Amino acid sequence: MKTQIKKILFGIMSMTIINISAHAQPPHHHGKGRNLETLSNYTGKIISYTPNQENIYDGFLLDMNGVSIRVAFPKHMGKQIMGSAKPGANATVNGFMDYSPEGIQEIHLVSMTVGTNTVYDVKRPKELSEQEEFITLDNKVIDFSHNREGQIDGLILSNKTILRFPKHAGYQFSGMVQKGDMIKATGYVKKEDDGVAFVEPTRIVKAETVVIKGTSYLIR
Repeated sequence: MKTQIKKILFGIMSMTIINISAHAQPPHHHGKGRNLETLSNYTGKIISYTPNQENIYDGFLLDMNGVSIRVAFPKHMGKQIMGSAKPGANATVNGFMDYSPEGIQEIHLVSMTVGTNTVYDVKRPKELSEQEEFITLDNKVIDFSHNREGQIDGLILSNKTILRFPKHAGYQFSGMVQKGDMIKATGYVKKEDDGVAFVEPTRIVKAETVVIKGTSYLIR
């Protein structure tokens, strides 16, 4: 009888420990670095620019048919963005919905078009090496490039450019893009050293955004 009671008590304690351990595990979050972020266009009128707590402008209020929402941009882009659009100007923001540190929903700007002028969210100057240059592309896909494991890691374009992206993006793009498709993209081209010899002149571009069949994606 005592042995049976001990077994029951041991079983209860084991279940309690398992239950506590399960609740003690931190929640699993899918890293943003493993996904393509679908981008959308938000069109409206710029109401006013908004500063952060350090009195640095890092956003503006956008009026979309009577609905006001904040658009956030990196603070190092402030002068360029504010110089391209004054309050009252109509703008189209390409970006995605996000949340501010205060938990308020806002639009994260990836690019903004005012008239015929488009401003892109680019790296801070100190983050750019002397070998990098931001560029835009609008070309036809002629083939896929593969890494040593045979996984798709880029697109070969008609203008002798290889558009590189992480392998997780290659897996997703493989079902979206076909040879002959026209795509638009932004990214950073790496300038090779003068001593590098290519079979033929080729640009290697690290993709930031890609537009496929009218849908924009941010590559994380």
